[in-house]
This record gives sequence, C-alpha cells and structure tokens, in this order.
Amino acid sequence: MCSRRCAPTCSLNGKSETKFTCVRYGNVAWSTGSVLPIWKRMHDETGVIKSTGPEMRRFFFTVDEAVRLVRTAMDRIDVVQGKVLSRKMKAAQIEDLLTAWTKHKGGSWVRMEGRPGEREDEFLIGDIELPYTTQIEYDGITHYIISFNEKAGAPLEVGLSSANTERLTEGEMLELINSEAE
Repeated sequence: MCSRRCAPTCSLNGKSETKFTCVRYGNVAWSTGSVLPIWKRMHDETGVIKSTGPEMRRFFFTVDEAVRLVRTAMDRIDVVQGKVLSRKMKAAQIEDLLTAWTKHKGGSWVRMEGRPGEREDEFLIGDIELPYTTQIEYDGITHYIISFNEKAGAPLEVGLSSANTERLTEGEMLELINSEAE
C-alpha cells in the first residue's frame, strides 16, 4: 500500500500554492515493475515461465488506465488535493494469467520457491482506511478518495483487495499479455 509514501506527500498540500495528491493502483502491465517482461524473457529463453506464487491474486492495470487515473486526479485536483485517488480495478489469479499465457503463446509454467514476505493478496483500500474513504463516480467509473485527515461522511464498509474484487476474463488477460508492443 502506498500510505507510507502518499501520506507525507499529501500532507504537503496547503503549505504552498502547489496542490498535492497521490494515485493508487495495481500492477501496470509491461511497466518496469511488472512481472510480464520477466515472464516474456523466461518464455523466450527457455519456453518455461517460473512463478513464486500461482495462488496469488494481483490487480492489473494497463498503461492507458494508469494515465487516465492520473489525468482524472489532475482534472479534479480541487476535490482530491491532499488525498489519494484510486479506482475500481479487476484482479487476476497468477495461475490463471500464466495459463492464459501458455495456452495462447505456447510453453509451460512451473512453481519456484517463494520469497519471504510475499502475500497472497494485495489491497487497494485497507480496513484501517475505510472510515476515511469515500466512493465517487467519475466518467462512469467507480473511484475512491482516501483522506488521511478527515473521516468520510459515507465511508466504505468493506476494504478492496485482490481477493474480493471482480476477476479479469481470459480475454482481458490476453489483452494485457499482448499489450507489450503498445
């Protein structure tokens, strides 16, 4: 969760003429931190993709979706300044993503030893943030505004994790997998 990074940044709001906000989202497909380039390298080199956690579930976002979230924050800075903006996202179980990859690109996947500290799920909105989180619609998409300084008038009742959100379809997973060249 970005609270450790976002809270200090958001707390700068109001201390100058600059308006500060943060955005929070999941894994951006094919970005520097994405697992997809690593899988592609493994697949290209050996035909076998190794994964530490096929049972894990993760949020996935395209670069375009990430850019749209940043633009939404910028376009609504007067509402989200000093706060964190997130949005409803779909997740995938890593095993399903690996299966879609190998089904359509060939090869296989295997489990490898996990790393210390890996978690099965990730959270966009944690339980501790619920009293400070408001749900709002922007451009027909459900968004969440998290304020670290004021409780929400109508707070969320349930946190948002990769375990309790809608799953990516196989077609959506393939779009992510094949979006490398975009």
